[in-house]
Amino acid sequence: MITSLFLRRAVAALLVCMALVCLGANDTKVVTVFNNGESVGGIQVRLTPEHVPTGQHLAEYLSTLLDVEGMYTDETKTSSKAVADRVFTAIGKPIHAFDDIAPNDELYIVPTGLLFVWPFVKYGHRVTVQSAHSPTGKPIVLESYNDSPRVFLIHNFFTNEEADRLIERISEIDDDINKLKRSTVGHDDKGSCV
Repeated sequence: MITSLFLRRAVAALLVCMALVCLGANDTKVVTVFNNGESVGGIQVRLTPEHVPTGQHLAEYLSTLLDVEGMYTDETKTSSKAVADRVFTAIGKPIHAFDDIAPNDELYIVPTGLLFVWPFVKYGHRVTVQSAHSPTGKPIVLESYNDSPRVFLIHNFFTNEEADRLIERISEIDDDINKLKRSTVGHDDKGSCV
């Protein structure tokens, strides 16, 4: 008697779970959305497949939820309210469909005319970038080093031997136009040394 009652309840619970899956209860993903290159000021958003018929549609929808900064319009560095046309994951992959999004993903909206900017997140934060074109054949790792100016350490981009050869080659150049020089600031070649 107890076994029969337990079995009926187990089957009923299983049927309820199957019904929820069939009705799409699991088709919602909660993500955090940031402006391009930002790691603060994000908002949590619940997404369904209806929000993502394409990546551009998702970008336009998310633009209604965040103030998207576009290109600077003049020297005062004021930007116009923009509409994003692309969305990227925290590992730099573009979103084209709902299946490209994982629950709890961090997404970055990119306005028209701008490139995706890696977010700093925090000192020492690492992101592994899978690339079929990695020069070393290993995954490239970007490590956050400084936020302003934005600096990343790039691991596995080239070998130590290649770095030594590059330094050697640059050191051999002795003509004034092409030799290694300190960086300068200003609008011409006569800027002051940094």
